[in-house]
Amino acid sequence: MGNIASPHKLSTDEVDAVQAAWQVVRQDQRSIGQQVMMTLFSENPEYIHKFKHLQMIAADQLPYHTALRAHSLSILYVIHSLIDSMDDEETMRELIRKVALTHKPRSVNRDNFQRFEDAFILVLKKYGIDRRTEEAFHKCILYFTDIYEKAEDT
Repeated sequence: MGNIASPHKLSTDEVDAVQAAWQVVRQDQRSIGQQVMMTLFSENPEYIHKFKHLQMIAADQLPYHTALRAHSLSILYVIHSLIDSMDDEETMRELIRKVALTHKPRSVNRDNFQRFEDAFILVLKKYGIDRRTEEAFHKCILYFTDIYEKAEDT
């Protein structure tokens, strides 16, 4: 994975593991996306305030609300694009820069991404990912976060 300076670069085997596991996610992305977001909010209730368009929805309605479904799908689409671009660093860097443009102004940081990853991995474990794939996803999120933190705001 080329020229991006990061201590979290993935090996070819790790990239293959992430890409293979992602195919499972793609098969059930609506459900997985909703589960990830609901896990994130149940583990970190204060995070609902990072999502202005979701915080006004009653908690008992949130799991079924179209706004949550739409946002969770958009998150998975971004992750899909990043995973799909792991062999094209320039495109991956630009995708991450676009995420940074919308997320840095809301003070989204490494800890926020870590908590999202925690929720994501908890859900993927229900779908049978093994420890090696879990570690590869962890490294992948760290790698993306390294790039995010260095992303220019222009």
